[in-house]
Amino acid sequence: MKPDKIPADVWMEVFGHINHPQTLLNVSLASKAFCDFAFRALHRHLIWRKPQDAVASISVFGNNPGLQIYVRTLCVGVSTLPEPLGGFIVDENGEIAQRAPGDIAGIDHTRLNNSLRYYSSEPSPLFASRALHDSMINRIAGFASLANLTFFNVIFTHQHFTLFHSLPRLRKLHLEFCIFPLRSRSPSLDHSTLSLTELTMLNLRRRLIDWNDGHHVTVEEDVTHILTLATAHNLRTLRVDSTADVFRHVFRANTWDDRTPEYTIPVHLERLYVQRKQLFPGKVQPMFPGEGSFPDGYCYHFLWRARSLQTLSLCAHSDLSRAPPQDALPNLRQYAGQIDSALPMAKGRRVEAFSLTFAPDVRQGLTTLASLGRHFPDLKMLSLVMKEWEPEVIYIVSHQFTKLRKLRIVYDIGGPNEDLVVSFGPDYFLLMPELHTVQIFSTPADHSTRAAHPKHLFDPTFNSVEEELQNLVIPWNRFCSSLREVQLMAGYVMNRGFEGDKWKMTRVDKYDTAEDFQY
Repeated sequence: MKPDKIPADVWMEVFGHINHPQTLLNVSLASKAFCDFAFRALHRHLIWRKPQDAVASISVFGNNPGLQIYVRTLCVGVSTLPEPLGGFIVDENGEIAQRAPGDIAGIDHTRLNNSLRYYSSEPSPLFASRALHDSMINRIAGFASLANLTFFNVIFTHQHFTLFHSLPRLRKLHLEFCIFPLRSRSPSLDHSTLSLTELTMLNLRRRLIDWNDGHHVTVEEDVTHILTLATAHNLRTLRVDSTADVFRHVFRANTWDDRTPEYTIPVHLERLYVQRKQLFPGKVQPMFPGEGSFPDGYCYHFLWRARSLQTLSLCAHSDLSRAPPQDALPNLRQYAGQIDSALPMAKGRRVEAFSLTFAPDVRQGLTTLASLGRHFPDLKMLSLVMKEWEPEVIYIVSHQFTKLRKLRIVYDIGGPNEDLVVSFGPDYFLLMPELHTVQIFSTPADHSTRAAHPKHLFDPTFNSVEEELQNLVIPWNRFCSSLREVQLMAGYVMNRGFEGDKWKMTRVDKYDTAEDFQY
């Protein structure tokens, strides 16, 4: 079939699978036939990190009517600065001007000014003018097909709250390092009516009431008006840390009386990720009231009531005697947490996958790992994170979890030697005939997600690290007929389509540290 006979929606689907913006840009510039398709696909996913990004993008949409219906994903890091606060302001033409501060007298402006001085990690941040910000919000509201929206390091206004309710196809919302207005200054909206299916709230900031000596601050604690986004009726996935304690502030259930909680847990909630607050170099991240005990009893009372949960990830579970009631978590299938917490949380439930973190002394967790094998012999996926490589782990796994489909072991220090890697197939993976994915590698030294690409793993005599890795798994082929994916270094993944197929190498620039439970 000739290209011009293929329907436009088919071409858009094809170009939608090209995730590299530069490739799409090159196609739009080089090919007259595919220019329109590449141009539309290029604007499916937008990133506005600074005001100038918004200026350029708004201009493009103004010159191309109808283009806005193709936008699916948007990441915004642009804020406006209300008068009389001073700063560097970008207008609708992209021009930058310094606005001198005026008389800052009101509570709102005083607290916001203190907050910006306290949290700021940039010497001269840029802000959108009020006109540019209004134009930006109005443009976003016109993205009728927008499904995925992220706000990072943004000063919220009342406009943002109403924006959420104006996007009919918004399904994923991610908020991180954002500052919110007073609850009394925000519109009263029922977030349970939103059609969100996935919500992430991390490192939410509080506005400062008093700065004191610069080290001890008093903050506004009530951010319920943003946390109630977690009540969206169709929510399937919720990811929060200690700065977004929805369990205490939204779904709180008192244990001393029979009062019904004010807000209802979404009935379709399937995946809950309770994360440890991630610390970033150069970011001011104070400890807010209640964070030190997170997750606490309010979280556990939530878990016992959330009967639809299938996936649970707990950053901490120190009270191992706090096992779920027998009728709690009836649908739990995947659990992530500390290895010592796995048995108390999962025992008696049909768990298929674990993602577990060892204590610094890995050998202390070996008995627990073996015990899990006895209780869950039909486990389909096992992911282990450890400080230091422990060879006995691979022996326990291969003998106790013989039904595994996916095995992932990530470590910081040490690692298997070349002889052990070669023996993985005939001595260990042979005992797991359903195994199709193996990921065993060390994390980068700086604990970043950016993968390293050294010239070799063990043997520098190979022409390339790709050749070395492919040779390492050749001895596995005879014993691992189901194996389809192997990762022995963070920066490289090997795949094959079928038994006997040649292993093909793919370079990975960034690897995902989160548990995906894909098995």
